[in-house]
Amino acid sequence: MKISLRITLLMVAMSVISVGVVGTVLAHRAWNAAETMAKDLTRSMARQVAADLRNYLEINWYRVTSLVTVMEGFESITPMARRAFINELLKSTVEKNYAVLAAWTIWEPNTLEGNDEAWIDTPGSDGIGRFVPVHSRTAAGGTVLELIEDFEDDDFYTMPMRQGRQIIMDPYPDFLAGMDVNVITIVAPSATRGARFWGSSAST
Repeated sequence: MKISLRITLLMVAMSVISVGVVGTVLAHRAWNAAETMAKDLTRSMARQVAADLRNYLEINWYRVTSLVTVMEGFESITPMARRAFINELLKSTVEKNYAVLAAWTIWEPNTLEGNDEAWIDTPGSDGIGRFVPVHSRTAAGGTVLELIEDFEDDDFYTMPMRQGRQIIMDPYPDFLAGMDVNVITIVAPSATRGARFWGSSAST
């Protein structure tokens, strides 16, 4: 084989090897760049989600605080109008705040007017007259009034009573407004006077 041909073949081989090495280096750099971009994007999305969640919790925290503050003044309302007023307050909370799926309150027996029996089976009141309304958003975008049942041993009722302060409950799955959602409930003791627990109110 002529020397010129050997040199040509050697140069071709070296060129192929060089292209392969350069390609490998570029591919490695591209992979590293893509990996870095993916990590940066993930961190950015995580920060945004965290900020959105913090904002949601802060807004709803103060919303529940406001609900409780209004309810603590229930004695200034004519007894015959108290339940209707609170029902409208809860309903309005859901209707005017898209992020709120439900708003509710539980009052201790014979606390609101002192005679629950007079209110048996009225809107928001159960079979013994206890005031336990929950206003929930429907799939159609409206609201529905229901009663809270079998709550005596549930954390959302017992924890504010025991701790005497507003709390955020752990998320739990539920079906509300026609969809499966992870629910975060902020609940607070309402209408406390001294050491006496009068009830609790919440936003979900």
